[in-house]
Amino acid sequence: MRIFEGVQKGPTRESYRHYSEKIYFSYLQNHNQFQNGYLGLQPSRVVGSFHLRYPHDHPLKAERIDLYFKGKSSVRWRNGDNEITSHKKFCKLSKTVWSSCVPGTYENLVSLDIPFEFNLPDHIPASVLTLTPFDSGDITYSIKAKVRRSSNYLHFQGHTKIIECWLDINRWTLPPTPDYSPKPLCYETSTFKCLVSLDQSKFGTTDVIHVPIKLTLIDMRAFVKRIVVILKEYNRLKAKFQRKLIKGRVIVDAVEGDKVLSLNDDNDFMVTMKLDLSQKKIHCTCETDLIDIWYKIKVKVYMGNAGVSCKTLEKDVEIYDVLNDVALMENADVDTSWITEPSDEIEIAT
Repeated sequence: MRIFEGVQKGPTRESYRHYSEKIYFSYLQNHNQFQNGYLGLQPSRVVGSFHLRYPHDHPLKAERIDLYFKGKSSVRWRNGDNEITSHKKFCKLSKTVWSSCVPGTYENLVSLDIPFEFNLPDHIPASVLTLTPFDSGDITYSIKAKVRRSSNYLHFQGHTKIIECWLDINRWTLPPTPDYSPKPLCYETSTFKCLVSLDQSKFGTTDVIHVPIKLTLIDMRAFVKRIVVILKEYNRLKAKFQRKLIKGRVIVDAVEGDKVLSLNDDNDFMVTMKLDLSQKKIHCTCETDLIDIWYKIKVKVYMGNAGVSCKTLEKDVEIYDVLNDVALMENADVDTSWITEPSDEIEIAT
């Protein structure tokens, strides 16, 4: 068994569901997470090391050590006086990383450093954690060590010792291509016309979304009071035949009417709003058995003397973890053959 002189960086104490100072996990050297590779674009693995440290005068008497990688989803919400819950385990991988020389016997263990690796199934979703005071939905992953040891009932120690820590799993996609024939969002009355142009509907979790808005005042008495652009997140929690919809604002950008620039003397006005996704922890768009997540960009135009005090235009958008250009260059096995092809998708404003 290989013994390392030092221990690599590993998860924090708060990341452990079942913790021990004597048995713990670490990442690969020069890494800050267990996941290796870009799931969704290439084979991905969970890689790390299992460590055991016991004093020489009190060794651990062990028979076998098994490691598990597990994925599960769960939802919970209140419906009146009732609590609705549902759980699903969708992934479980296991391997024995150590066993005694003679099956069924115990050996004294003082120090172990054992590398481990699990190949991730291609279909598993990314980690998700949504939480309100009364509702929650999550997709979680963990690494668990199950140590079969000699029991010590005087110290309330059974045959099995469990160490388990949570870890995040990400799914990746290639950079989205612009829509070469985008359909703008448009609203027109006898007093004003509003045109919102978005050349794509898919974005990365750290992108800045630019929202160009053009206003034409047809009635000279009409004026712009305020423009607000909102990225809104929707979560659908599912349990058997019941559903719960949670929605809320994620990022907001606003501008007062006197800040909207005039383009010419024909009462045309233009402003470009920005939604910086890096400001918040953004969940990726997904559709799973228990949890669906999707987004809308909403543009609210507040008018004066226009017959309509507020008009809202909205567009469905998708948000993913996107592989950047540097990572693309460093990973030759990622298929990028379609990245320069025109998109066949037709964006529909709802």
